[in-house]
Amino acid sequence: MADIPKRIQVDRAGGWLELEWSDGGVKRALLSELRQACPCALCEDLRTDATQNEGLHMITAEEIPSAELSEVTPVGNYAIQIRWSDGHDTGIYTYSLLKHLARDRDVSSSK
Repeated sequence: MADIPKRIQVDRAGGWLELEWSDGGVKRALLSELRQACPCALCEDLRTDATQNEGLHMITAEEIPSAELSEVTPVGNYAIQIRWSDGHDTGIYTYSLLKHLARDRDVSSSK
């Protein structure tokens, strides 16, 4: 069974998505990095360099209009869908992807 966050909180001022996991760990992911790592087909295509066939790269700030989060919607028991302020909302962020993207941002769980 996938690890499901106990709590998901958006800190728009700080630019974070904070996730509290069942093991008690609290991790944060930068909203800008989440937007750059959007897993939808369109963004995956932007990351794929077909001419040089070098694989994937992060979408740059110039390639995306906004990293401002508008809404987070749960998708089953495995993911969330994020709507960005530019209207982009086709990326489904699995909990395993979120845990990976936030892996180096452990924060105090003293809340």
